[in-house]
Amino acid sequence: QRRITIIAGSLTRREVLDIRYLYEFIEHQDGLPMKLFVNSVKHIDFHWHKEVEIVYVLQGSVDIYLDQKEFTLNADDVIVVNSMSVHKIARTTQDNVLLTLQFGPEWLSSAFIACNSAAHTDQEPQIYQIKQNLAQMVWEINKKAAGYQSYTMGILQSLCGCLQRYFFAGVNPIEEEGNREYDYK
Repeated sequence: QRRITIIAGSLTRREVLDIRYLYEFIEHQDGLPMKLFVNSVKHIDFHWHKEVEIVYVLQGSVDIYLDQKEFTLNADDVIVVNSMSVHKIARTTQDNVLLTLQFGPEWLSSAFIACNSAAHTDQEPQIYQIKQNLAQMVWEINKKAAGYQSYTMGILQSLCGCLQRYFFAGVNPIEEEGNREYDYK
């Protein structure tokens, strides 16, 4: 049995945890450096992955456990799960439909992103921009018109620029330590 030590938690309170949570290998799609999908969740146990994950609740609600805190996300809420953050998602009493985007942390230049519309309601214009980018990516990937991969990459770059400009909360602790042992490609 392999033991993995990672750094988890917020920038203000970092703890080293000896954990045995599941590491998720994420396969990208369509020759793009990302995975974008719609899903419904009953229960996804604690896990972690290299990719940054954006969860947009399209319908219903979910409870998410992230950075040792619990949040209830309702329809139209968005949250960013940073690279290497241990998290869990569970269904509430409502059914749910989620749009999930996963992409490599290199797109954020080691930035730690603090984006959670359920906790910060004052960021609606910036959250709206994220939702627009996600909708444009869904459109491009589903239509697969000529040049869709290039357009999708441009939208991803715009999304990451928005995250860095409006939701930057310092350097991701994993990157700050210079630890690259977590890359299990």
